[in-house]
Amino acid sequence: MTPQEWLRVCSRISKVWPHQPVPPPTVDAWYQLLADLDGDQVAVAVDAIALDGAEFPPHAGRIRRKVIELSDPAQLWGEAWREVQEAVARFGSYHDPEEVPWSTEDVRELVRLKGWEYLCTTTDPGSVVEAQCRDLWETIRARRRDDASYAVLPPAGLRRLLERAGRPSEAGRPALVRVGRVLP
Repeated sequence: MTPQEWLRVCSRISKVWPHQPVPPPTVDAWYQLLADLDGDQVAVAVDAIALDGAEFPPHAGRIRRKVIELSDPAQLWGEAWREVQEAVARFGSYHDPEEVPWSTEDVRELVRLKGWEYLCTTTDPGSVVEAQCRDLWETIRARRRDDASYAVLPPAGLRRLLERAGRPSEAGRPALVRVGRVLP
């Protein structure tokens, strides 16, 4: 997204929510968090948030989440579960699940994490297997949305900061260092 596209989106936000315009310092800060997204998608996401009935203007995180939500392939759990069941019936446990033409990466990940052999040979009640798979499905999709939402952030976990410092402690773990020495 270009700065001009972002300014148009901010103008739209101020028109839709006139009681709370976007302050100038926030315009720049939010642009840094949304710049990697397509300007048209951001504009559509802001309109969708308005149509959802939001009383207050959306913050950058909400806009980012809405873009991801709107670009998410609309596959229902029932469709995914039917696909898995049909593949189990059609191919069986002797077939490599990597060769099965899954409709989405989410379905492929579900089968990989749950285990193809388990799905094909389990004697657990069908309702139990379905419930376990559905929980796993929701976790996979939530993780993918979270990963996409936070993609703009640098990997700033403490472990990675410590690894960059490169000073191992006595126990083989990186020693704690002052943040001022880690950051460039």
